Amino acid sequence: MQQISFDIFENEVLLIDTDMKDLQPEEMTLAMFMSNPDWVAVLDERANGEQKGQYHMIQPDGKQYIGGWIGKFKNPDAAKRDFHYKRLYWAVFRGREVSEIVLSEYLVLLQCQRRINALMKNIYIDGYSYYVAVTVNQQVRHFDYMDCPLFSRVNMREFIKDHSLIDLQPGQHPYRTENDIFGPIEEMAIAIERKLKFFKLSKHRPHLFLPEALQLGHKGIHVGLRLPESFNEYAECTQYREVEGITVISIGSCMPRVECHIDGSIVKLGLYPSILTKYRINQDEEWIAYNHENEMKEWYVSNL
Repeated sequence: MQQISFDIFENEVLLIDTDMKDLQPEEMTLAMFMSNPDWVAVLDERANGEQKGQYHMIQPDGKQYIGGWIGKFKNPDAAKRDFHYKRLYWAVFRGREVSEIVLSEYLVLLQCQRRINALMKNIYIDGYSYYVAVTVNQQVRHFDYMDCPLFSRVNMREFIKDHSLIDLQPGQHPYRTENDIFGPIEEMAIAIERKLKFFKLSKHRPHLFLPEALQLGHKGIHVGLRLPESFNEYAECTQYREVEGITVISIGSCMPRVECHIDGSIVKLGLYPSILTKYRINQDEEWIAYNHENEMKEWYVSNL
């Protein structure tokens, strides 16, 4: 099927003269997808009981969509519309840049992607520094990119909170709401994942860089930490603070947690590999040195 489409949206032009069979739903506007006969929503006639009314999506190759049932609907058009929206939702959620023309029917998704792109512009990577600089409300904050758990969105949410990579406005909810389908933490997670994609860290597991004794979050292990305090304009750390602490149990955390004394206050931190310098299981034992950069090099040699 040949289709020519010309559309202007926010200075973006979409001109298509192609067989739409080669396009995925997230590459088509809603009108294009609904008019495309190669994607067909069909009622599952064999479904019964509570499953009655479920639809399958048939792809251009004639096979059922691998995701199985796509939901219960009153008619095929409603099923097809919902399928298109969900494909766009998951495309944005997984960090794909979707054409704004394609998103134009879904204002909330469009605004979400624009916020993600704005966040990406505030993330600075220098090829000579391990640290990534993030501008948050005109303040620059930093994290070591090898601490970043790109393999898991759950871990990423905790990482963002640990490193204060978002500032919430008064009354703003950190997670999704009716008018903000992802929420600020999720949007920042997507922005960081997209920005750091070229580092190829999807298989990287920061907690496995830690010595085995520290990986499982046991309490009572003494650690020495080197906390970055000052950075130059190239995201290079120019000053550290050396402190000691002890691991504690923190239910629900993805990384081990440490309590230490800083300026007269007890502070609980995530034990990320970049800040660990030494550890000992018991107080009367000798310290065991830990070198984060050596662990990084070994990982790179075995994974790249």
